[in-house]
Amino acid sequence: MNTNYRLITSADSSTTLYNAQYEESYHATNEGALTESLCKHVYPSIALCNLLERPVVRILDLCFGLGYNTLCSLWAYQNFAGRLEIYSPENDITLLQQYEILRYPEALSPFLPLLRSLCRNKFYKSHTLTIELHIGDARDYLHNLITRNLYFDVIYQDPFSPPKNPELWNLAHFHGLFALLAPNGILTTYSQSSRALYTAHCGGFLTYRCTNTHGRDFSICSKIALQSAAPFYLKEIDWAHKLRCNPALIPF
Repeated sequence: MNTNYRLITSADSSTTLYNAQYEESYHATNEGALTESLCKHVYPSIALCNLLERPVVRILDLCFGLGYNTLCSLWAYQNFAGRLEIYSPENDITLLQQYEILRYPEALSPFLPLLRSLCRNKFYKSHTLTIELHIGDARDYLHNLITRNLYFDVIYQDPFSPPKNPELWNLAHFHGLFALLAPNGILTTYSQSSRALYTAHCGGFLTYRCTNTHGRDFSICSKIALQSAAPFYLKEIDWAHKLRCNPALIPF
């Protein structure tokens, strides 16, 4: 294994990696890689936006990492009657060489050949599925997606944390995500950072805390008001109140 990575077995027995460069693991190890992907990204976006009723669902998986968000999406949408499209950037090409050492959960096994093909070819297409994997800077890729006039039903905002990966949490970044999100779309993120969410708010988003009955709470952003959908319960963040309590709060 590349010495930049260390293998970790997370709480739900799925494996993830620790990245020495960023000094963070790719998933919350006390919850689990599989649990985090499903319960903070895939399930809530489906439930809160009734995505399975749409003819096409287009997902921006930011960033690809170990592929869990994309794999879990393939699992959750396997009986979807419409067309699924997933677009994802990943800056670390050496990471793609580490997948063989990971023990992915059994439920994801049917999709591992597709993962290996995607790592080789960076693109996959069938009559019901398109996946595009971009190797390079996510900021350049987002600009490219904007110029292609692509809009996304779901954005998984899942880079390393704001202190470690600030360029993917700043105001310019959220302005770009706002431009890419469809009017009735949803952005999911594990982060509960007040500063990160205030940055999203300053970028035009409505911001919510989401109670997660399967683990830690997480956050949701949207362009239009959302309603809770069991088991995901939303509370919109009151920024006027937060700024009265913390007038020094500024966006990234």
